Amino acid sequence: MELSEAEAKELAKAYDRVAQFYPVMNLDKRVAAIVNLGSVVAVTYGTRIITYRSRKARERGIVRAKPIIEGMPATSAPMPPAPDFSQVNGNKPAPQPKPGPVPVEIRTGEIPGVGRIVFPEDDPMFGRKH
Repeated sequence: MELSEAEAKELAKAYDRVAQFYPVMNLDKRVAAIVNLGSVVAVTYGTRIITYRSRKARERGIVRAKPIIEGMPATSAPMPPAPDFSQVNGNKPAPQPKPGPVPVEIRTGEIPGVGRIVFPEDDPMFGRKH
């Protein structure tokens, strides 16, 4: 589980870059150094320890159980019906008026190199469904 010098330097640089954005709250420099060392050790060796333990468990024949999805028992109570979302506070919403024609000023645009263009009212750019 030895850490190469290149790995150690890269890990220290990455940790230092992150630590610049998250300063430690007025800790004594010695305490901050110990916390920093603990963090680097945890990040560096934590994954290696997990990998080692997983490999040893596989060698002993211990395999984690996978969840069973097929054939799961039905729930004991049926789900209640979904609420009627077509009503608001027990009342149907007021019908929306049909939109009127889109004014020419809104449908007119200037395209560089082409000039002034008036788009048709049923153009998808206006979000109207016809």
